[in-house]
Amino acid sequence: MINEKQLLDFATPYYKGKDIMHDLWHIELVKRALHKIFALGR
Repeated sequence: MINEKQLLDFATPYYKGKDIMHDLWHIELVKRALHKIFALGR
């Protein structure tokens, strides 16, 4: 299973310099939302 750091290391080169809806900050926001969703399901 891939861990969060491995996934970020893999994805970073593809998202550097993208527009604000697809850059690394947007990915961070999605990641935070997923953590909240999973926390609610426990």
